[in-house]
Amino acid sequence: MTIVIAATFFPDSSQAVATIKTFGMFAAGYLMRPIGGVFFGNLGDRVGRKRVLIITVALMVISTAIIAFTPSYKSIGMASVLLIIFARMIQGFSIGGEYNGVLAILSEQAPDDKRGLITAFGTFFSGFGVFLGTLVVFLFSAFLSEKEMFNYGWRACFVIGMVLAMIVLVMQFMQDESPEYLKAKEDGLLSETPVVSAIKEYPFQIFVVFALAGYLGIVYYMVSAFIPSLLVSSLNYSTNLAMLVTMTASVCYFVTAPIWGFISDKIGRKKVLLVSCLLFGVFIYPSLYAIESFDSAVVTCAVMIVLMLLISAATATFVVTINELFPTHLRLSG
Repeated sequence: MTIVIAATFFPDSSQAVATIKTFGMFAAGYLMRPIGGVFFGNLGDRVGRKRVLIITVALMVISTAIIAFTPSYKSIGMASVLLIIFARMIQGFSIGGEYNGVLAILSEQAPDDKRGLITAFGTFFSGFGVFLGTLVVFLFSAFLSEKEMFNYGWRACFVIGMVLAMIVLVMQFMQDESPEYLKAKEDGLLSETPVVSAIKEYPFQIFVVFALAGYLGIVYYMVSAFIPSLLVSSLNYSTNLAMLVTMTASVCYFVTAPIWGFISDKIGRKKVLLVSCLLFGVFIYPSLYAIESFDSAVVTCAVMIVLMLLISAATATFVVTINELFPTHLRLSG
């Protein structure tokens, strides 16, 4: 998909340069995530989790539609690139609030002894969504010619994503507000400036959240996006084979997330989180060396599965840990 989008919006660049530019263009979304997290975190602790989720999902529908229907570079020039960057910024801004809102609701509705297990389903559904997206691209690539994929296939993938987001939006309207949040509101604990209160009262916890979120974001997209692009552009894998390998590893990522959450309920968050983060740091460079040296789809798949299992363990534990670091009335702001 990255290569198709690169050719659509950077037709005058070489494939390698266009791919780098595309990653740079999509990086705009990641830069907006912390800003969205702060904005919607503050809003969510003031007006409730449900309203934030409705707004963020609506923004996701709009931004996905912009990407799906933006004309190519050949049609409107640099305006097309600017539109995609704008859409990615909206996406990143909304995801910064949406994901945290979902995690807060799961955490606040879970019993203490099963909080890790239940909150880890946020990671499960997030990973399952990525898997569905990859599966859609895989199926389109398998049944459409390269020309058809470039002309309209990639856009159809985003249209499907837009429709699914609209379904989720309808579901959010039917979602009940978090009982824990309602109790905090009833008890008069809500702050007019929750972000400011969180920074004053929990500075170290906020630092931990930013550090871990940055680390896990980088390692996840290194395995799910960078390595697949490397397989196609440098190791001459077909797009379908690269996606098949990525989907296999992705299944291991989201399917095992609740298991890691369950384990963290039994032995503690800290052990699971620290061990998985450290092991990924140790294994990543040997893993990239193995992928390039053996040039085998089986070896690549095995390596990506191991890396994804480590990321799953860290992420599934992280999502419950960050909710336990802050009280209910400052949870999203933290």
